[in-house]
Amino acid sequence: MTGLGIVRCRNRLYAPLDDDRSYVDVGIEALEEWRLCGPSGSRWCFGFHNSCWKVLLLRLGHGQKDYIPNELTIATSVFHQLYCTPCIDASWFQFGHYYQGAAQTHVSSGRIKPVGLGSPFYADPNAIPSADDLEASATGAGRNEKRHPVPYPEGVRTGTRGKLGPPQRHVFDRLSPELRLEIFTYLSFPDVLRTRLVCRGLALITNLPQSYWRSRFLLGQEADFLFPRLTSARDWSRLFFATRASLRAKLPPLVNRRRTRQLLEPIAALVELATVSRTGPHGSVMDSRQIQGSHPLLEDGQSAGKQPRSMEMAGSFSGQISSVGMDSPLNEGCRVLYHRSQSLMPPYPQPSQRIGVSIVQIGARRFVSEINVLSGPVGYCTPTSETSIEMPSTLHIKALCVAFCSEGLTGIKFLFTEHEELTLTTLLPSLPPRHFEPLTNIDFGGPRGLLLGSLTRLAFHMASGPHPLIGIEIFYSDGKESVSTNYERAATFAPLHYCLNATIEPVRISPPSNIVTGFVALWEGNYQTYASLRNVRQIWASRGVRGRSRASNCISGLKLEYHGHASPGVVGQWMEELDDRFELSPDEEVQSLIIWLTPIGFSNECPGMEVGQAVAIHIKTTHSRSVTFRSPEFHSLPPRRQQYQYHSTSDEKLTAISWILNESSDLIRGARSANANPRQRRSILVPEQQAPFDQVQKLYFEAQSDNDRRETIVTAEAYFHNQTIVGLAFVYTSGTRASIGDVNTDASQRIHFEPDAGVIGLSAAVTARELVAVEFEVAGNEETRHTKLTLSIDDAVHPVKYDWRDVWCKEDISAESYQRLLECNRGVYKAPSKSRLVGVYVGCENIARVGALYEPELS
Repeated sequence: MTGLGIVRCRNRLYAPLDDDRSYVDVGIEALEEWRLCGPSGSRWCFGFHNSCWKVLLLRLGHGQKDYIPNELTIATSVFHQLYCTPCIDASWFQFGHYYQGAAQTHVSSGRIKPVGLGSPFYADPNAIPSADDLEASATGAGRNEKRHPVPYPEGVRTGTRGKLGPPQRHVFDRLSPELRLEIFTYLSFPDVLRTRLVCRGLALITNLPQSYWRSRFLLGQEADFLFPRLTSARDWSRLFFATRASLRAKLPPLVNRRRTRQLLEPIAALVELATVSRTGPHGSVMDSRQIQGSHPLLEDGQSAGKQPRSMEMAGSFSGQISSVGMDSPLNEGCRVLYHRSQSLMPPYPQPSQRIGVSIVQIGARRFVSEINVLSGPVGYCTPTSETSIEMPSTLHIKALCVAFCSEGLTGIKFLFTEHEELTLTTLLPSLPPRHFEPLTNIDFGGPRGLLLGSLTRLAFHMASGPHPLIGIEIFYSDGKESVSTNYERAATFAPLHYCLNATIEPVRISPPSNIVTGFVALWEGNYQTYASLRNVRQIWASRGVRGRSRASNCISGLKLEYHGHASPGVVGQWMEELDDRFELSPDEEVQSLIIWLTPIGFSNECPGMEVGQAVAIHIKTTHSRSVTFRSPEFHSLPPRRQQYQYHSTSDEKLTAISWILNESSDLIRGARSANANPRQRRSILVPEQQAPFDQVQKLYFEAQSDNDRRETIVTAEAYFHNQTIVGLAFVYTSGTRASIGDVNTDASQRIHFEPDAGVIGLSAAVTARELVAVEFEVAGNEETRHTKLTLSIDDAVHPVKYDWRDVWCKEDISAESYQRLLECNRGVYKAPSKSRLVGVYVGCENIARVGALYEPELS
């Protein structure tokens, strides 16, 4: 373990070799260099933040008298945990969580995000007030009182409190005070408040002893992150309520202390098991070697003094085995560290037989670490987390069913046989329900319920892991087997980047007498929901629920009902229905969708695509009616750069909504279909966009009126928010107006075009993913001139600063000139052959993604 160092250039650690020294002691010039989480020709290492290391040491020593940490042993255990945990692009570890929101502060590539000094994520978790200071800051009960009054739960009316009289029969009166207290020590403080709502007798329990409040700081309780000395004499109730008040006031160091402590718990738990795992896993040591034939042979390394025993491995199944070397960090999958074996036959007959499975938690995931079969254990035994089943001696193991994720074994099921009859056990380990519960609509009754009379059976296909239901089959009395979906709905089971660019092709069944009996899907953690926007009769929304995958200030899903169809469509997750409903008439259509998301980071599957959680959705119809769904707890919209817009145009109609979600983020997109219009414009996008960035909004320099008259642009307007362009609008000769983005801002800029002027070139300047300037090259009768859209007209007074500028030129000579003159161009584009510039497009999810529209020249 090195000393305290500093990180430079994202992935370089500079630190002293001596773990007792820091970069302050030795000076910058004397520091050694390591590459962080990435293979290197010289040295590489894992980085552990100094503040997090201090919190980890406090967690490991909490409640232990005279604890002296062995930092070398701890560092060795932590290193092996990180060594076996995938690190994505040398950027962050794939623990199965988003670091409780802190992932939004980090990007794997590009410009580093600025530090938010007011954010708890940047606060030092060790710079919290001392326990004495917190206790002194408490209000309410006097110091050193033996009992502290318990407040009433939130939502209990004051008038109700005063009417509570003595109960006629108090069931807790039958228990001794010591037993009553023992019961309450198993309850967290919020559970105690909820318990008082059960009956009048419990509502009158208004005081709890100091021993209860002290127990709130034990490991595993809600205030354990403070790590006070439990043997100290203090007013524990005052300390608890002062800590609670500081968290409600969002004191940044304390909020980050609690978050850091929760994220470190799986690491700390495995460090405490280091003495168990230090000797290696249980089971016979197997050394693999390859001999003649296609099967490897495993040699039993524990057959000391005997002829080495060879075993033929006829088949295998596993998680995703990584191909990286043992001297490199892991980027995906899992490593093979050891080969261990164990017989499935007991050494001698037993009246009853027991099978146990141990589990460990790494981050948010749980893995099988040991299987204790009939003849002994194999793997790492963790007795505190072992789950077991009893097997009668008359049964014999016939087969094993296992469940894997890419990082390892997550579940195992034993299949027994008794007189040729198969018996199934439950899957071990049994996992608690997850708060991420995607919902789809299975219309097994058919249209208007006509198939309910012939419905005979539903078959549910199950697997282990956090999302156990993987398929449903529907059987009818006429022998038909059906898979049914809602009105114009479809599902694609694929990773996110495939879902966004999916194509459908028919699969031929050969020979024709065969029938389809099931599907096989590869699970990548994303769930796609889809609903039609045609013939919509009513729309309403759901918000999140505290403790689930979406907070109560988020929009978790939409439900759509249709004219002439009984089954609704659901996109997202349906959790808690909002009161507002929006009804549409039969001749009314959804014309536009605007979605606001709070950013939480970037997609691991689609680099550069920002992801977040939906907080508001605005829907507008062809009758100029609109509604905005948002939670009552959300009072202000997020920054406008997280506003996604999808509109119907003269060429395309908004026909569906797609909502792709996982446990932490949402990706909502509007799907558009081309109109059957002979005058439809066939535009060429430069640069061409690929999924997931293929959804664009278009503005044309010329418009076609209803009577086929050609209208040219006379005015261009830019709308600004904090000196960033968030909306564009074009006005044509008839006064017709077309716009994209947000045009409801306080600041705007406009320019005017001469009647005979034509746009022949375009450029756009971007800084930090924000559009700051658009420039048009306009050719008139007399000469070519430039007109620029910026917040400040006078560039000499307020120069526009940008990271790069994209330029679209009329001809090759102009493109070459711009390429030489401009040093920070991201792209210089020339017009496609035999085409002309007709408009501009921007991304639906990011207006800074600007491009040019071209059309073939008419001969």
